[in-house]
Amino acid sequence: ELQGTDLSIALCQEGKLDNRFPAAMAVVGPYDKVGNMYSGVVAEVACAYNKNRCLVFFDDGMARYIPASALYQLVRKPNDSSVTESANRQFLGEYFSQLIKGTRLLVELEVGQTFPTEWKCKVLEAKVTKIDSSLVEVKYILNDDPPSPRPPRSEWVYRGSIRLGPVYAAQE
Repeated sequence: ELQGTDLSIALCQEGKLDNRFPAAMAVVGPYDKVGNMYSGVVAEVACAYNKNRCLVFFDDGMARYIPASALYQLVRKPNDSSVTESANRQFLGEYFSQLIKGTRLLVELEVGQTFPTEWKCKVLEAKVTKIDSSLVEVKYILNDDPPSPRPPRSEWVYRGSIRLGPVYAAQE
């Protein structure tokens, strides 16, 4: 099932580009374990650093590494402003500007480290459980009075996201 904000999609097996997806290319890729596809943009090209996977920033703000063989080029109508939410669009503009300038900030983290992390406008304590290239898996440390709605047990976050306390502090 295809999900996302874009309604003008051309998607076909022949549309694959020999596993070469440049940064900022609009793509559709697997989003979850049940096979739903979702639209996003390539944030990192496949290379040795990321184990030959593309980092995809999905239109809802989630980030995941996806093998290039599982991605499809997304064709959108010209000037389609409904592609991403405005906050995500602003983040993407800043991200690609930093990428071009070579000034992309990735916070250095260690497994076991704890720090504040933003989740749905709430600041929660989180612990690093895994690091995968430019992504970090954080596990939320909930007290006896968890916020509502309850956050996921853990999630993958881009290490340059201002949702992570150390990145937010560095940009102040």
